[in-house]
Amino acid sequence: MMPAILWKEYREHRMVWTVLALISAASILSLSRMAAAGWFGTQFDGKDGRFLAVALAGVYALICGAMMLAGEYENRTMSYLEALPGFRRRLWEGKFLAGILFTLGQIVLLMSLCAALSLFRKWNEAAWTLGAMLALGLFGLSWGMLFSSLGRSVMSVILLALAGYM
Repeated sequence: MMPAILWKEYREHRMVWTVLALISAASILSLSRMAAAGWFGTQFDGKDGRFLAVALAGVYALICGAMMLAGEYENRTMSYLEALPGFRRRLWEGKFLAGILFTLGQIVLLMSLCAALSLFRKWNEAAWTLGAMLALGLFGLSWGMLFSSLGRSVMSVILLALAGYM
């Protein structure tokens, strides 16, 4: 059952993952280019780019978690999933595992982009950024899944989770 859930989640999330990865890459790239050109009047040390990468990782994780169960209610497939043999816990574990994998993929992409743009001057900056991305990603995913279990539409769940997130 777990491979089927992972494949199903992959098919549902791949477009959102790709779009948010492109938006994240464009945002970080444009911020680093503007700051390097002196648009903000200060010396660019990469802190703003790293902060943006951490925030975008958290936002993606929250959206991913919100899509997990609220998307099933929107698509009217929750009754089918609940009728499958086995425990509901296995379904939640599969969805949470898929969310963790998608979030880790986004974090790897963002860390690679930050490294390619030389936003890290020291190794400890990279370590702190990775730690913050992992913590905020897990927090956002959990928060999104919590509200996903209570909501019926993905957009309302995202807005509720963002309000609770702050």
